[in-house]
Amino acid sequence: MHEYDIALKSLLMRPGDSLLPAITGLPIERWHNVELSEVRNLRVDPLGETASGVLVHIELQRANDPAMIWHMAEYAFSINRQFGRWPPSSSSASVSPRFGCPRASP
Repeated sequence: MHEYDIALKSLLMRPGDSLLPAITGLPIERWHNVELSEVRNLRVDPLGETASGVLVHIELQRANDPAMIWHMAEYAFSINRQFGRWPPSSSSASVSPRFGCPRASP
């Protein structure tokens, strides 16, 4: 399959070729050589399962993180890859280190 990918990419990325703009309706100004390989170990905070098989995910954090929505999306995709189903409800909760009070956010 890899050799087909290479051949197709080289056809689509030829300078001056009008095939891709014809397909997308957008002229390509430049191509980016991007490799998204990444080795990492995501550790999900509590992931529970109900008697009926519903997954419930709660992510705990020490402080408000503006990028948390992206982390939650990564967790949801990873959970789906491993379990073959989506957690219908994922929440994050900030725990204040000063008072130990949770602040939940959907």
